[in-house]
Amino acid sequence: DLSSTVQWQKIWKIKAHDRIKMLLWRIGSNVLPTKNNLALRIGTSDPNCVLCGSEHETTTHLFFHCQVARAIWFGCSWGTRTDKMSIASNKDILKIVLNLDELSTLQMAVTMEAIWHLRNQVRHNGSEVNIISTICNTENRVKEYLMALDHEHDKDRSEELTSWMPPLRNYIKLNVDAAISQA
Repeated sequence: DLSSTVQWQKIWKIKAHDRIKMLLWRIGSNVLPTKNNLALRIGTSDPNCVLCGSEHETTTHLFFHCQVARAIWFGCSWGTRTDKMSIASNKDILKIVLNLDELSTLQMAVTMEAIWHLRNQVRHNGSEVNIISTICNTENRVKEYLMALDHEHDKDRSEELTSWMPPLRNYIKLNVDAAISQA
């Protein structure tokens, strides 16, 4: 199916850490080890959400319907209201995340990674849920990605401006350097 091939290609083209791309791929492939997936595949006993405990920990619940996740989404400066989104499947998640502008895709992917990280800290390390800390870390991570992208652009522009390039065939290139001052 061509549309799914395009979705997979979009995942790998996101300008983010490979860890985030892998998270999105695992979500799209339905292989993320949520408690519900583990219960269905290997028969673990408790499929309830690690963060809220109120519903089965499916991918859609964990990232978009869980009260803790909803607080994180809304608390971030982008103020996403996941209760207003129509997300019923992993495919829906990818459609939303991958069909946005570059900044919104980055914000959504980083937020999802932060929720997954929080979930794992609570599940495996017995950490407390700290929504404020998660929001701050998420926003800082997005800023770091944006700064890295700016530096990458600056580096490309810098090389373009400082590197000598030969003229096109049958052209003469005249390089000039000048300085003007108020004397």
